[in-house]
Amino acid sequence: MKFLPVALAATLSIAAPAQAATIVDTGTPPDASWGLSLGPEQSLAGRFSLSSATTLTDVQGYIKSYSNSATLTIAINRGGSVPGGVLYSGAVALAQGASFQGLGNLNWVLDAGDYWVSFANSGSGMMPGGAPNPLSKAAYWKSSQGWKGLYDPSRSMGVRISGVAAAVPEPATWAMMIVGFAMVGAAGRSRRKVAVAG
Repeated sequence: MKFLPVALAATLSIAAPAQAATIVDTGTPPDASWGLSLGPEQSLAGRFSLSSATTLTDVQGYIKSYSNSATLTIAINRGGSVPGGVLYSGAVALAQGASFQGLGNLNWVLDAGDYWVSFANSGSGMMPGGAPNPLSKAAYWKSSQGWKGLYDPSRSMGVRISGVAAAVPEPATWAMMIVGFAMVGAAGRSRRKVAVAG
């Protein structure tokens, strides 16, 4: 049956993945000469919320690195008043100077809720402050002190997060998918009957 591939392709195209969209964009801090230290003994984090299940595809922080061969580790932590356990993490080599740097081509699946994005630097650097659209909360950490709050929006770091929200099919879409799968099933049954008869 020639309509089997067509029916299958049409059915699968209904559930085709959406394009990544910006979830968080604090904007670029206007001045890279001051901010929050980000060195080997420190981590910085900011809290963000998701209104629906989302797959994160890109996570970046505005970093000013002074080191030649430093590594930036980015993690997504559970929500709460301070960052909780790490859900996902990855590392990337840092370039010197001030720019947005981070991870791409991710497939980090999160449910709706509150999360923290955290940044750790193996070398010497900082995250410039004063991002124009600050996150609701920010925190910093030193290994001997645990997480401490920094809620002054003027000290907010630059963060960009992109992702794809989980699509919830409309009733009409569900109906089309069911009809498509029924057509695929019917084509498969008729092929088996022809094979048995032959």
